[in-house]
Amino acid sequence: LLKERERLKMSNEEGTLSEEIGILASVDEENWRKQGDRIRKQLAIGDLSRFAKANSRSLQRKIDEPLVFIVRHKFGRTDGYETNWLLPQVQHETGETLKQTAERCLKTVISNEVEVEGLSNAPFSVYSYNYPSRLRELLKTQSRSAVVFFFKALLTSRTSPMVNRKEVSDYKWVSVDEFAAEIRHKSAYARALSTLFPSYSSSKSGRINDIEKIIKMKRKAVPEKMQASA
Repeated sequence: LLKERERLKMSNEEGTLSEEIGILASVDEENWRKQGDRIRKQLAIGDLSRFAKANSRSLQRKIDEPLVFIVRHKFGRTDGYETNWLLPQVQHETGETLKQTAERCLKTVISNEVEVEGLSNAPFSVYSYNYPSRLRELLKTQSRSAVVFFFKALLTSRTSPMVNRKEVSDYKWVSVDEFAAEIRHKSAYARALSTLFPSYSSSKSGRINDIEKIIKMKRKAVPEKMQASA
């Protein structure tokens, strides 16, 4: 083709050859694109759903999205009681820092050894609530309310956490959409955790943002007990 171009250049017909070369290149490019599409489809390149698991307790589910660990607490009771879905939490003990309480929370809820990296020395959010009268009777406390401090932590090992069945009746890993659906019963709780997921995830789903819009601020009693959640 180069020799032909040189010959045509001498006869002022180079433009015709350039057009022919361009056509040949575009044909090759189209063939390569089709071959690439076939290989991607055959090997499932970029299709993470083929490797994901449907089990909500598996870390291999929704592997292209951030997941959060939520539980149903027993709080030491043996009468079949379990909480709604929420983040793991334990009661703060005298002499502990809030971060130490959060670290103890993980050790209390998770029974096996896993590698976890705390993302901050300070809580990223706070939530307070009033005790129902029945709960106050069960807890045998004069406190009328509690406040929960939330800490973020990242699971850095591939070992799947195993829960302490004395403390937790059930657990699962949830995406931002699933998280918003599970905690819809507590709009104030949802608002406190609206920054738990990366901002792009919240914007993408819009569900946590929608929950925030319907929240009405309510007057709360001064909290007398503290808890930490991780």
